[in-house]
Amino acid sequence: MISDTTRDQVNLLSEQASLDLSQLNYRAAAAKFGEAAALVTSQDPQLAVVIMLEQAKALWDQGYEFGDNEALLEAIAIYGRSLSLVPVTAFPTVWAVTQRHLGIALGVLGERESGTGRLEEAVAAFRAALDVQAREQDRGEWSTTQDNLGNTLLTLGKRAGNRALVEQAVYAHRAALTARSPSDGRAWAGAQNNLGNALATLGEYEEAVAAYRAALTESTQERAPLDWANTQDNLGTALMRLGLHETGTARLEEAVATLRAALTEGTRERAPVLWARIQSNLGVALLNLGMRETGTARIEEAIAAFRAALSEETRERMPIQWAQNIGNEGEALLVLAERLGDAQLAQQAVSQLDQATKVLGDSEHNYSERLSKARALYEQLNRRQKSRGIVGTVARWFGFQGS
Repeated sequence: MISDTTRDQVNLLSEQASLDLSQLNYRAAAAKFGEAAALVTSQDPQLAVVIMLEQAKALWDQGYEFGDNEALLEAIAIYGRSLSLVPVTAFPTVWAVTQRHLGIALGVLGERESGTGRLEEAVAAFRAALDVQAREQDRGEWSTTQDNLGNTLLTLGKRAGNRALVEQAVYAHRAALTARSPSDGRAWAGAQNNLGNALATLGEYEEAVAAYRAALTESTQERAPLDWANTQDNLGTALMRLGLHETGTARLEEAVATLRAALTEGTRERAPVLWARIQSNLGVALLNLGMRETGTARIEEAIAAFRAALSEETRERMPIQWAQNIGNEGEALLVLAERLGDAQLAQQAVSQLDQATKVLGDSEHNYSERLSKARALYEQLNRRQKSRGIVGTVARWFGFQGS
């Protein structure tokens, strides 16, 4: 039995934590939720777990929005402790929700790390939750877990180059949508957005665009600015992919405009990880647009976008994303070197592409072919530069002799 004094303390700490959350002070909020949970763990473990889930969610927000992997690890540890306090036989609903949140944290961390270990743990957590959850008993919880499972299967499928896993992701997202409708607002929009991601990975870009546009009817800029920015980012990327298979530049220009719009809400101050991802995708769109145009302006903008992304997606925090940005910047430098006949830029391209190749290996983002091209271009431009130097020296020498 919890005393009135303890209950008042818990309520006060929870109110203070909620204020911290409203100010995006996630770590302070997590600390207060942790204090509140410790007050009731021995008397009411189920209430303690509910509070611990709030603590872990605050840490997850810190990790997800600000690229703080240590916060994600702390959240994972709290979910693990929570599961020990609520056995599935006694508290199946809370246990399943905790498994799902554990899977989400593992999935985000696994996306940032190399390898597949965390992602496989995340899939196992989601499947464990679904073993307990029944679609007809709690459609919302079941749908959310299916959606989260689809997200992780998609990341795992892309990482492993396994199309079957991506198809399983599409199936999971479609299953999630059978228990949702537009009246579910952001939850339905999120499932549509995630379905779009899986479809785009399969190359079904028209269907992906339709899913993203459906999501945007509920995740509007006014109602959910960060969700809107995230979906705009995904939509812009899908439009770019469509543009690559078409002649002309209309789709690519639409993609650039869509991604620039996403940056109006996905700012570095509010959501640095999202901001960096949008910058990265904007860079790819600008690079592809610039390759269809003359001049160097778009290519230079692309390089600036990749460098902006690298300021947040660092090698230490996000090695996979870092390598992709380094590789993309190297590709842009290669194009710029070709157009300007600049050996120094070609040398920079070799360095960037070499670093990316060492990290990504034979993954879907393998830059080895472009690395070979960059090396050949550098050698060609370097020889040409040296030849010009020799010719200039001879000319100056003869000129001197003639005087």
